Amino acid sequence: MVTQGNDEINVSGSHSVSGQELANLIGRAAGAVAGVARVGKDIEIYGGDGQASVAIELTIEHGRFIPEVVRQVREAVSERLEQDAGITAAGIKITVSEIVFPEGARLPATEETPATQESPESI
Repeated sequence: MVTQGNDEINVSGSHSVSGQELANLIGRAAGAVAGVARVGKDIEIYGGDGQASVAIELTIEHGRFIPEVVRQVREAVSERLEQDAGITAAGIKITVSEIVFPEGARLPATEETPATQESPESI
């Protein structure tokens, strides 16, 4: 995972946490949520003084209710940052970049309706 923004976040003046370690925490928290198939490689982290704003991309499994998965990811990331690093999530931007189907699954076939054409006599 690659982080952009701060190389490290200072926490209450007592310690700092590297951006790469924060990205690892965020990636593991997001990836553990049911319905998340993959977490994007680029996790952006900006902040300081015990707060961080995060931007992540997710691939969601087909058939999941996307708003609920996103809510759960936001909650999991916020809790992990607070519990493991003492950092408050100032904002968590989540982009769903892809939806994947289980291997071998196909979209249901749709019936194509032929376009109706008027005969030249009816014009």
